[in-house]
Parts: sequence; structure tokens; C-alpha cells
Amino acid sequence: MQEIIEKRRRRRESHNLVERRRRDNINERIQELCTMLPQHLLDATTAHPHLIAGGQHRSPNTINKGTILRLSVEHIRQLQDQVLQYQARIKEMEQFLTTSKLVPPPSFADYPLPSSSQHPPPPFSSAFPNAM
Repeated sequence: MQEIIEKRRRRRESHNLVERRRRDNINERIQELCTMLPQHLLDATTAHPHLIAGGQHRSPNTINKGTILRLSVEHIRQLQDQVLQYQARIKEMEQFLTTSKLVPPPSFADYPLPSSSQHPPPPFSSAFPNAM
């Protein structure tokens, strides 16, 4: 009987440890998302105490997890929209250039990516002559 109780205790402790690691990982990723958000979004949020973890009794920089996730999703959607707008604008400009016959249509094959052997970085001393 004692062995069964001990086995259950060890299994429960092991599960608790696994669960704690999972929660810690989630919390770390949420905090990482928070550091990636633009400051103006965070500043606008701290003006609303209900969006701050612990209400007004906590530091204004402690935004609750749900708010961090919501702001992250909104920001990603905004960035996706900007990418689509820029892609459309690029296509529009390329069409203008080709119909105006100002330049031939570009091809990415015409512009190979430079390798590090073709363009080695300048030595530190020449890039910053007064640094040494």
C-alpha cells in the first residue's frame, strides 16, 4: 500500500514539474512578445488600469498576458496589411515603368546576392579610424 502511495506522489510531482515548465515557457514567450511590441502601443495600454496585471497596484509596465497577446495579434495583422499594400505599390510601379518603357522589367536573376567572399567586411580599424 505504501508503495502505491509513493508511486502516485512521484508521478504527481513529475507532472507538476512538467506543467510548471510548460507555464514558464508560455510566460517567457508572452514576455518576449511584449518586448517586441512598439512602445506607442504599450504606452496607450498603460493608460487603462484594467489592462494592467493586478490593477492600479502594479507597475504600469506590467501589462496582463491577454492584452499582450491581443496587441501582438493586432500588430501582426497591421504589418501583414502593410506588406500587402507595399507589394501592390511595387507591382503598380513596376507596371508603370514597363509601360512607360523607362526601364526593362527587372528580374531577380539579374541581381545575384553577394556572397561574403565577394565583399568581405572592411577591417575594424579602417571602418573606425579613431577607435584605436
